Amino acid sequence: MEAIHIVLVWAFITATVEKLGYAAISKKVCGVYRSIVSPGEQKRLRGMRGKIVDVTRELRGTSAQDEFAKWARLRRQLDKLKAEYDTAAQSDTLTRTTSELKLTWILRALLWTSQVYLMATYRTRPMLQMPKEVLGPFAWLASFPFGALGSVSAFFWFFACKRLFKKVLE
Repeated sequence: MEAIHIVLVWAFITATVEKLGYAAISKKVCGVYRSIVSPGEQKRLRGMRGKIVDVTRELRGTSAQDEFAKWARLRRQLDKLKAEYDTAAQSDTLTRTTSELKLTWILRALLWTSQVYLMATYRTRPMLQMPKEVLGPFAWLASFPFGALGSVSAFFWFFACKRLFKKVLE
């Protein structure tokens, strides 16, 4: 694959990731990962919510004055279930948030380092060669930082393509 195509594809990937959002991608990836690795935790939380709903429904159907002992037992059971659920949900939320944050920063670091790598690798290779007259007074900008006058550098090509893809993706 030619250097111009590699830089073009990487500009598209970068623009797409930035458009979708690092956090949104991390959230989806973590959700898929957690559903594969630990599906039991999600089922356990759903089961706990179901028990709370059932006990609440039963508690509402019980008169506190006529059947006080049953009502008090259900109330204690409901309080215990809610406390267990809150603890489990809080732990689950903390784990999920931490994982998403780590993945977001890893994704950012990967994209940034890959851009630096591309710019370092193709810094002297012209992506396009054009007559100086076509670019006019901007020939030096298009060849920035190491290209010959009249060429389009990888740096300029990458950011021009990325800008175009961002506009198209809006």
